[in-house]
Amino acid sequence: MKRKLRSPRQTSVFRYALSSVICVASIAASALAQEESSLALNAKALDLKQQGKYAESVVIARRSLELSKKVFGPYHDNTIESLKTLAEIYRSQGKFQRQEGLLKRILAIKTLSMGDKVTEKDYAEIAGALRSLAKFYRDRRRYVKAEKVMRRAINFEEKIRGEDYPGRSDDLADMIGLLEAQGRVQETTALYEKLLPALERSGPAKDENVARALGKLAQAYLSQKRYADAEGLLKRSIDITERILGPDDRSLSVYLNNLAVVYSRQRKYTD
Repeated sequence: MKRKLRSPRQTSVFRYALSSVICVASIAASALAQEESSLALNAKALDLKQQGKYAESVVIARRSLELSKKVFGPYHDNTIESLKTLAEIYRSQGKFQRQEGLLKRILAIKTLSMGDKVTEKDYAEIAGALRSLAKFYRDRRRYVKAEKVMRRAINFEEKIRGEDYPGRSDDLADMIGLLEAQGRVQETTALYEKLLPALERSGPAKDENVARALGKLAQAYLSQKRYADAEGLLKRSIDITERILGPDDRSLSVYLNNLAVVYSRQRKYTD
């Protein structure tokens, strides 16, 4: 059977379609190569930082950032990763003002990149950026700013995932630490009352933290003359501490001493 020849028009259409497919494949291959190049540069920058070669790592991190912005745009995850790497290098160099600027930039990008339909992932990423900024302020002992940013992170999480969101106990513990660092111990009582249930829901892995939170809340109740409440919490704290850390743990003496104070205040004397 003779093979039917294409008409000149059919041949032209076929060649155009083939060239389009080749062009698309070439663009995709180029984009993939550039993405791999950006990731490789970012990895190299981190490796140089680990070696203490900060000046070289900054140069490489900036190249990675510029490439990511050029190929994928300012809101892409690769661009964010390059910014994080550069911020971490500045932290290692002690260039905290530059680090702060980049952390704020990451937060702004995450906020601006949200579409009309905000997803749980969007909120989680913004909360993560807020936590990083709060940690920066805490490490610099700028506790008032750290508290403000941390509250925003918690509000973001609770708004989309509810009060039982994963990691809530860690966020509350961080907030308590910030208040205590400012000498605002009385304000921590309500947070400890929220923290305890969150820790208890986490299971046995958090038992040590539960014991510590019980002891701290009992101490707050003791200062408020809520002796009966403090007594119950201290007994639970002592029981957990002895069970998981043993009778020689140093925190146990603090809990026992506080329990003795509670008994004294309630005139519960023993022989």
